[in-house]
Amino acid sequence: MTIDKMIVYCRVDEFEQCEEFAEQVLQLKLWKKKEHCNIYLLNEQIGLAYCRAGSEDTYSEGILISWVTDQVDDWYRKFNDHKFAITEPKKNEKYNIYHFFGSDPAGNTFELMKFLD
Repeated sequence: MTIDKMIVYCRVDEFEQCEEFAEQVLQLKLWKKKEHCNIYLLNEQIGLAYCRAGSEDTYSEGILISWVTDQVDDWYRKFNDHKFAITEPKKNEKYNIYHFFGSDPAGNTFELMKFLD
């Protein structure tokens, strides 16, 4: 099983300022524009996403680490076999992804997901 990309999602109140920071200062390439989120690529494997705070998301405030893979179901079985707290994989119509959430031993939230577009 592989993980193809890692995206760090940051929920922010200052969305427009972060958009300008990513595009003008860091000069990052906009990879995907989703409702409430802009995802930028730092390189082929690492992304940075700024998401509007207050949008209806299933993760808590702050930062979410997301791993992008085509093998979401295989990873789900592996995490489940190791007794990690995880949600059932599901399709999210709003963001057009297939994903599940979990927690690492320190209680940090993570997501494994596949973009469907």
